[in-house]
Amino acid sequence: MNLNNNVGSEYPLISVIVPVYNDLIRIGQCIDSLVALSYPSSNYEIIIVDNCSTDGTYDYLLEKLNQAYQPNVRLIKCSTPGSYAARNAGLKIAKGDFVAFTDSDCLVSENWLTNLIEAWYAQSGEVIIAGKVEFFSDRDKLTEQSSLDFENIFSMKQDENAKKGKCITAKETANKSCNLVLEPAFAFAV
Repeated sequence: MNLNNNVGSEYPLISVIVPVYNDLIRIGQCIDSLVALSYPSSNYEIIIVDNCSTDGTYDYLLEKLNQAYQPNVRLIKCSTPGSYAARNAGLKIAKGDFVAFTDSDCLVSENWLTNLIEAWYAQSGEVIIAGKVEFFSDRDKLTEQSSLDFENIFSMKQDENAKKGKCITAKETANKSCNLVLEPAFAFAV
């Protein structure tokens, strides 16, 4: 049990921040995977931060969010360029005990938040918990299977990096009382 853990709930509130810029093709799939999480929907919020997309992403999201999603999904705009500026804009309005970051080109597994919070509860002291990242082909692109196999074998060595106290991607979750990195399970191949 993490002795630094004072969140007061088996399912603490988690703010999931997703920066997006000109990713009209993939953002819907990303949000669908986040909405389908097994973690109780009343215990997480999704903050999508559009970084002034010019390809119709923002309008698409406005329409999609008005039609399909529960109230725990919010959309804001950030006029300062860059994913880090977008993440910081999301942080300013985040309400969670934990803050999770993922990107618009990622899909998370159904148990992403549940498994990672359970892993956090099982730890003590300052920890980094990194999940497996698997690359897969974007259905609108032709990606050679050998390229995907190479990336899955040699990229994202999460366990090695976590042991060194590092996180190699921007997909992470943190609690104010410890250093914690929680990563999603899937990333689109580029």
